[in-house]
Amino acid sequence: MAGFLFIFVIRHRIAREDGDEYLFELAPAFSTPEGKVDEAALGFAMRYTTGPAVSAARPPDPSEAFRAVKKYLEEKTAVWDWDEDVEFIGLSWVVFKSS
Repeated sequence: MAGFLFIFVIRHRIAREDGDEYLFELAPAFSTPEGKVDEAALGFAMRYTTGPAVSAARPPDPSEAFRAVKKYLEEKTAVWDWDEDVEFIGLSWVVFKSS
C-alpha cells in the first residue's frame, strides 16, 4: 500500500467580548493516489515517515489525493474558509512494505 500523507494546520476563530481568539489544530490526513482517504493508514504513516527513503521511485501526481483530503477535512472539521483558515505544512509519499 502507498499514499500521500498531508499535514495541515487549521485555525479556528472563537468570538469573545474582548476580541477574537484563535485555536490551532494539527490536521494530518492520508490518501491513496486515487483519492481514497484512509484513516487507518494515517497512524502508521505518521509514525513511519521519519525513516530513511527506501526508494528513489518518483511518486504519482498528488492532485487527486489533495482534492479528496481537502473535501474530507472540510466536512470533518467544518472549515469556514479554506484559503484563510488552513495552512498546508507538508506532503510525504509513504510506501508500506509487508514483511
